[in-house]
Amino acid sequence: MDLGNERIPAVGGDRKMAVPDPIGRDYLLLALRLGELLPGLVEAYFGPGGW
Repeated sequence: MDLGNERIPAVGGDRKMAVPDPIGRDYLLLALRLGELLPGLVEAYFGPGGW
């Protein structure tokens, strides 16, 4: 499985980033959801805007 060629828009600019693998995506979404419950957990996020 080669995900390195697929690119998606990043938040806050014109840059594109590689699509994360499914496990990385789930881990990232978990951290972002925890950040909603625990203020200060996530200081910044630079990734796909739809998450």
